[in-house]
Amino acid sequence: MPTGPFVLSLVAETGIYPLFIVRLGFRKYRIIAREPIMCSKSDRPREEEIASAMRRWSQLLEETVGRY
Repeated sequence: MPTGPFVLSLVAETGIYPLFIVRLGFRKYRIIAREPIMCSKSDRPREEEIASAMRRWSQLLEETVGRY
């Protein structure tokens, strides 16, 4: 997974908004917006903060793919 979006989120102190568009049928789609993933500066090393956010993103992706 590319780390760029997570590094940008950390530096800009903004959330990453997981958004998925799944196809339900012919010309029928569902938009799924999830809670933002926050990457914020803390006492933890930068790499740990980014890794934690990436794990959360991966979990949400796996849940969505598994469901649809």
